[in-house]
Amino acid sequence: SSVTPDLSLPPRTDVRSDPGMTTKKAAKAAPTKKKTLPKAQKTRRPGRPTADIAVPPEREIFARGLEAFAEAGFDGVSVRDLARKLGVSHNFINDRYGTKEGFWRAVVDDSLSGMGDGVEKALSAPHENDLEKLKAVVRHIAGAGGPRPLLQQMLNFESSRGSPRMLYIFEQLALMFYGPEA
Repeated sequence: SSVTPDLSLPPRTDVRSDPGMTTKKAAKAAPTKKKTLPKAQKTRRPGRPTADIAVPPEREIFARGLEAFAEAGFDGVSVRDLARKLGVSHNFINDRYGTKEGFWRAVVDDSLSGMGDGVEKALSAPHENDLEKLKAVVRHIAGAGGPRPLLQQMLNFESSRGSPRMLYIFEQLALMFYGPEA
């Protein structure tokens, strides 16, 4: 004697089968299933969603920045123009470098890096007198600008306008020549 389970479904209550049941009553009587979103979608941060933009390597950022400053000068390029040229979000420069001026200084520092080794060689080489030593250093700096035409272009752009940023460039060059105690 085995017991068989009852697999029959309960009778269906439908508006069509119960003439006294209205659509509103049927909606209240029917169990409602609440739609839930996955947890990741529920906790979306407010504001515009972030773009999945890969930030270029820093070397490339500095190269593109140098190109932008060489073409238009510091005053001729906006932060948004720079961001577009760099291929990054409009707030990248302020987030990473603080200001456009901070980014410009980082570009200058990167562009001038490596020049110091050649200046040291020019200074330490034997020369007949100080004038010859100075000529060797100037030749090195002018030659260093040769393979870096954008650096030369930017320096020309800033110096031709009497830019206050030229003082920063002079300070960086003085550090190369005389060290931090200058």
